[in-house]
Amino acid sequence: MFKRILFICFYLLFTISLYSQKNNAFKLSYHWDHTGDNIEAAFQKNINNHSFSAGLLFFLNFNYDTNGHWTYKRQFYASDFIQHLGLNMAYSYSFHIKNSDITPYLYYDFHMFYNRIRFTNSLFPYGMYNNKELYLVDNKFLSEPLFTFQHSIGFGVRFPVYKNIDLFAQTGVGIIFIHLKNTPIVTYNGKAKDPQINFTIGAIFNHKK
Repeated sequence: MFKRILFICFYLLFTISLYSQKNNAFKLSYHWDHTGDNIEAAFQKNINNHSFSAGLLFFLNFNYDTNGHWTYKRQFYASDFIQHLGLNMAYSYSFHIKNSDITPYLYYDFHMFYNRIRFTNSLFPYGMYNNKELYLVDNKFLSEPLFTFQHSIGFGVRFPVYKNIDLFAQTGVGIIFIHLKNTPIVTYNGKAKDPQINFTIGAIFNHKK
């Protein structure tokens, strides 16, 4: 099902881009958040102060030890190519400042992907041996694939660097909804949520008018 959703969304994005090039742009960015890091590529449509974008993200696997302090933070993991892929959609409202190349904006961002969670090792006191305390260690394991939905809002700035190329940086806060199944985490109705902080840097390639 997730493969079909990805294919349909990519086909629609490609078709829309070919159909109307005016005020279009291509956005490429690197994104850090509570789940991990990813690279995003999206088509963007600009209408006056409004910008709408939609595209794909590629989730990057990194090892991150939370020492048992967090259950979900940076613990998401893709075990095959499809699980590396996700969807991203965004809306932003720009504030054009007279006689300034810097354009601040407010944004809303939505991510959806289908991968796994690595549950980290936990230490439990086990007893004493030769005046030394022993611990029982739970091994790491992966959850089954699950859907994760991220919503965030924040503030960013954009500025031109070369001809039709802009750079941008943005940061925001939001919430992650995780649809769990067959995991050891006790949740309400098989769902969990976690707050998040995110940061994104990237470039916008504007179509020549």
